[in-house]
Amino acid sequence: LLSFNQGERKAHQDDNNWIDVMLTRSTDMGRTWLPVQVVHSENTWQTPASDYQSIGQNTAVLDEATGAIHLLFTRNNTAAFHTSSSDDGASWARPKPVPKPGCASCWIAPSFSAIQLKHGPHAGDLVACLDYSNEPGHEGGGPVERSGTLISVDHGLSWAVGATGVLGDECAIAELGNGTVVLNARNYINQAEKTVHRSIAWSDDGARTFTPVYFAPSLPDPVVEGAMVFGRYTPEELGVGLPLFFTNPASETAREDITLKMSSDGAAHWSTVRLVQKGCGMYSSV
Repeated sequence: LLSFNQGERKAHQDDNNWIDVMLTRSTDMGRTWLPVQVVHSENTWQTPASDYQSIGQNTAVLDEATGAIHLLFTRNNTAAFHTSSSDDGASWARPKPVPKPGCASCWIAPSFSAIQLKHGPHAGDLVACLDYSNEPGHEGGGPVERSGTLISVDHGLSWAVGATGVLGDECAIAELGNGTVVLNARNYINQAEKTVHRSIAWSDDGARTFTPVYFAPSLPDPVVEGAMVFGRYTPEELGVGLPLFFTNPASETAREDITLKMSSDGAAHWSTVRLVQKGCGMYSSV
């Protein structure tokens, strides 16, 4: 098991902060964990605080064909990079830059969700979700914050921008059993009216393009990240097929009450499975 994190030396801030991509590994299914290791850093104790580099927004995916683990991350949320490991995360290749949407100095952040496609003509592709802006120095939603994808068709050797312009940001993606890719994003629409719901879009071309978004009435969201996964190992005897699972703070107004939800119809409708954590709760991973 691999757990990637951002190691921050200051109080939380995304820019002008000493941030390193960190990793903890377990070789016994999570019973014990090896010491924390640094995957990538561009800071030392001699670096002036004004020159700190924020290395983070890390998104990992396993290539089941090669066994390699691929990691996307950013420097100061304006440049994106890729590295990989062929030994289960023990060591990592020298990072290389990857393309990004938006201008050279615009915000970009792979948003914690990446998959390998398993069906149709694009089977084997690596697809990572991202959010970006089309104005320099902008982060925080509004009219210029959008979701998209980065795609590799050659097992991580090269990456290209896929979809762009999907309404919402900090997206999560999953592939259904029929090859449809679902994108599930936080959004800012109706924030003033306190009736915010997640935006959902679908792709039938391997995450190259997506439909216009649908605001899911059963997914309230207080403008926060959420995590989604396809339940391809769901036992048949449960009688729910192979559903999508999603976690977020299930509230329109506050980051609280982390809840597990399930969809058996490809993200159109969602039912509550259980309350995971009562009270304050923000970002999650599933």
